[in-house]
This record gives sequence, structure tokens and C-alpha cells, in this order.
Amino acid sequence: PAVVTGYPLSGTTLAIDLSGFQRDGHLTVSSTAFVDVAWAALVLPHHVEVRSRAVMRIEPWRTHRTAA
Repeated sequence: PAVVTGYPLSGTTLAIDLSGFQRDGHLTVSSTAFVDVAWAALVLPHHVEVRSRAVMRIEPWRTHRTAA
């Protein structure tokens, strides 16, 4: 949280890909944001894009209860 306060973010997005959301599948989450670094304009551009992506395997052993 302190980093976000010190370096304001803009244009943030969060994308959750559920296409592989099945037993033994994968869940993929991606995010992007722009960090305002205008104070360092002599060295860097005014905005720097930050990207993140995580892929997690869904448990192959997960079972579903059936109605009795």
C-alpha cells in the first residue's frame, strides 16, 4: 500500500481468464497499470507501464457433491 501512495497508479486493469476453469485446468489472472513518474522526467518517461501475470493450477482432486 505504501508504494501505491508514493507512486500513483492510473489506468489499472485486472483480467481473470476463466476459459481453463475446470478440474485439472488453469486459472490465469493478469493486471496492468501505469505508474506516474513525472517527477523523474529527466531520466524516465512520464508514465511507466507495469504488468503482472499469474497462472495457478486448479486442483485435479477436487470433487463435487452429488444430490442425494
